[in-house]
Amino acid sequence: MATAGTTPDGGPPRDADGREIEAEQPVAVARVAMLAEGEAWLEGIRVDPRMRGLGVATDLQVAELRWAAASGAAVVRYATGERNEASHRLGARHGFSQVAAFRLWQWHAQPPTEEGADEDETSGFDDAARAQANAVRKAALEALARDGLVARPEDGDRWWARLVEDPTFRAGEQLCEHRGWAMQRMTRELFAFHLARGEVLVAHDAGGWALAILHGDAPPAEDADVKLGLLVGAGDAATRLADRVRRLAGQRIGFWLPDPDPPVLAEGSDRLIEAGFHPRPWGLHVLARPIDQDSPLPEPDVSGSLVMAEPPSAVRPPAFG
Repeated sequence: MATAGTTPDGGPPRDADGREIEAEQPVAVARVAMLAEGEAWLEGIRVDPRMRGLGVATDLQVAELRWAAASGAAVVRYATGERNEASHRLGARHGFSQVAAFRLWQWHAQPPTEEGADEDETSGFDDAARAQANAVRKAALEALARDGLVARPEDGDRWWARLVEDPTFRAGEQLCEHRGWAMQRMTRELFAFHLARGEVLVAHDAGGWALAILHGDAPPAEDADVKLGLLVGAGDAATRLADRVRRLAGQRIGFWLPDPDPPVLAEGSDRLIEAGFHPRPWGLHVLARPIDQDSPLPEPDVSGSLVMAEPPSAVRPPAFG
């Protein structure tokens, strides 16, 4: 969180229009999350409209990178809308570049409009809503296991070998949705974690094979919708697997696919659309930068403009296994 401080000449803090504001008043917020060992995720820089244009977001991202470095991050990522030019410029200023693009596909009775794509979302920070969504996920996983669509841990090596060679997985830079709107690298360790929890869905028939991840216990996030953390394989098989999950869930589900032209839909998107899945009107860009000797941490644009109340300390990532 950023708060208003004194000006360089010791005067009272002022907003973009020169009006005096109360000292120590919060003017911006952001969040740094360690999704896994060495992987930091930045999200939610929000600046008070009165303070925009004063370099607050720039200094806040510099502070985020220092917290990520203190946490042992080797790579830092964040996501932003494809049309958010300000966010792209801010990242480029600090060494970020686009590494992947995704589009969210969701089941809708009718194709969503630009204005209506988010209208039915329920906050995933609502404990009751999240508990209900997790109950739906667990019930669906139990039914999928009875159908033989949940991978057995002893088959993990075989499915992992298919996954790492899959063109859709590669097109998405091997990223998966850890929780709502947060992407991390799908590693063998993380894959084994999902296998042990019965969250790896697989299908293999005349239409090809497909693999998906369905979290049984999703952490708090922006929305409580049931989403697949990953969907790869052949279009026909992937469509049937996604549609089976949607029918078991009894509600709208969604999943991210690389954009444009995801390999999983190499034969066309008609079957996915016929099953009721439609792409959102806008895409999501994932930006990343390393933290190493060749990519040193940036400094504030104005010396002395960034003063942290406490030194950055390590943020603990989740343990898998």
